[in-house]
Amino acid sequence: MEKLLALENYTIIVYLHGSTHKIYNLGFGDSSGYPNETGIITDSVFLFNYTKKLAGENDIFIWGHSMGSGVSIAVTMELSMKHMPPAGLILEAPFNNAIDLITQSSESVAWRWAPWFNIFIKQSVSNAGIHFNSDINIKLVTCPILIMHVVDDEVISISLAKKLYNAALSANRNIRFISFAGGRGLFHKHINKAPELPIILKFVYLMSPFLHFMN
Repeated sequence: MEKLLALENYTIIVYLHGSTHKIYNLGFGDSSGYPNETGIITDSVFLFNYTKKLAGENDIFIWGHSMGSGVSIAVTMELSMKHMPPAGLILEAPFNNAIDLITQSSESVAWRWAPWFNIFIKQSVSNAGIHFNSDINIKLVTCPILIMHVVDDEVISISLAKKLYNAALSANRNIRFISFAGGRGLFHKHINKAPELPIILKFVYLMSPFLHFMN
């Protein structure tokens, strides 16, 4: 793997997945430790720096899906503030912040009427140390950004992705939003099955100002 990363003229994608995948994040599944935002971000920054060290001049994109979008935005913000952002940031089925994600989930419908609901959610998020204020963090991202979301995503509403997009626009970020029509069976996890996805990713590759040699 290390030898492959060192090959010249290859674009590399660091993929940060959601809460369930083949490799568990800190404190999830069989991983040790306690799940918290700071720890997951620290691990992900280390992963990017490790990849960058091996990749040399090769361009690296960060791709975050679902919960991984919150991690990827925070990581890219941190890298941007250090003047070493990735070539681009791809966000698949993202959300704007953890509080809105929880309060607008289908599981919360039965409790939204309760006067204590919002206070309870805010306190729970604070106690868990998992805020993922992506609508704030994305304003400090300096590389090109692409958001992809399916209209009938059953886990994260596309409305939250649009809020994130508008937050980035308010800070004049270089961002694109691509929605996928519903009724195609893509839902939350299967954008990769969309036949137009390779064309979209080529567009992302070409739009990056870091890849001037492609022009």
